[in-house]
Amino acid sequence: MKILIIDNNRMPSSFGSRNLVNWSLRSSPLGSEIIVRRAPDLDLPSQDLNFDAIVISGSMTSCLDETESWVAPFDVFVTFHLKKETPILGVCYGHPIVTGK
Repeated sequence: MKILIIDNNRMPSSFGSRNLVNWSLRSSPLGSEIIVRRAPDLDLPSQDLNFDAIVISGSMTSCLDETESWVAPFDVFVTFHLKKETPILGVCYGHPIVTGK
């Protein structure tokens, strides 16, 4: 299983991806590949890569704030995977992004 974790935290002191990585490793089948990318650093993978699941972390950024330079490419990436029906778990900031609320 190939799992992408998108860490949306802007400050190193609030990086939560370690917890999501540990949870993913415990919850996924043995031998799964966990990849962590940072949307605020404009470090999203190419859309032509396939993932079995995506986990989106929280962020100090409001999900309504479109002024951050990383939000628009992040929204495009997530929308693409929603249309592909890639399973996505949104945590905190990630939840309203995935559910559209």
